[in-house]
Amino acid sequence: MIQTRIKYTVHKNYYDGGKTSYHAKVKTNGTVSMDALIDEIVSMSSTTAKSDALAVYADLKHVLETKLKLGYNVELEGICTITSSITGKFDSLNDTFDPKRHAVNIRARGSKKLKRIMNTNTKLRKLTTAPDVPLLLAIDDYFTDTKDTHVTQNHICGIRGKRLKFDTQNPDEGVFVIDPETKTEIQVTQVSKNHPTEILFLMPSLTSNKVTIEIRSRLNKNLKTIRTGMFPTLLTVETM
Repeated sequence: MIQTRIKYTVHKNYYDGGKTSYHAKVKTNGTVSMDALIDEIVSMSSTTAKSDALAVYADLKHVLETKLKLGYNVELEGICTITSSITGKFDSLNDTFDPKRHAVNIRARGSKKLKRIMNTNTKLRKLTTAPDVPLLLAIDDYFTDTKDTHVTQNHICGIRGKRLKFDTQNPDEGVFVIDPETKTEIQVTQVSKNHPTEILFLMPSLTSNKVTIEIRSRLNKNLKTIRTGMFPTLLTVETM
C-alpha cells in the first residue's frame, strides 16, 4: 500500500479578541467508501469472502440504526461512539419537538484509543497556505434558467460559492462584470442578496458578447487588502 501523509495548512484566526493566533486545516486525500474498505479487508484474509463481509456490514448498519432510533448511544469499540442530538429553536419549556422546526442529528466522537493511534507515528505534511479569496463556484442566470454558461443583461443572476459577501459601504468591493478582451469593467449596483454563500444581483446593461465575473472583498474588517475571486469560465451575454 502506498503510504500518504496527513496534509494541512495553517491559517490566521481573525476573531480571537485582538490576539494573534493561528489554526490548522486538514486537506483530505479523498474519501474511502465502505465497498473499498471491504475490498481491502478481503484482500488481507484468505478466509473472508466479500459477500460475507457485506452481509455483516448490512446487519451491523441495521442494528446500529435501530439502537439509535431507540435512544441509545452506540459504541464501536476502538473507533467511535455515535450519539443523537436535536437541533432547532424551542420557544418555551413547554414547547415540543416539531419536525418543521427541529431535526434529529447524529454525532460521532472518536475513541481515546483511535486518538492515541492517530497521534503515534503519524506522518504529516504542511502545505503552503494560499490566501483566502472569494470562491465563485456557480453562476445562475434565472431568465434563461441556465448555469455557468449565460447571463442576461437587466435580469437577475446569482453567484453561489464561499466567502462571497462584501462590504457594500466600500466602493472598491462588490461584483464586477469584465470584458476579457477590452478589460473594461462594470460594477454591479443593484444587489438583493449579499451572503457568504450566495449573491443575487441585477445584471447591468452590457455591450460585450462574452464576460467574466469577479467579486472583490476584504473578507473581514481585519484585512486591509482587497481579495479577488474570479469565475473561471467565460459567460455568453444574452440581450433579451
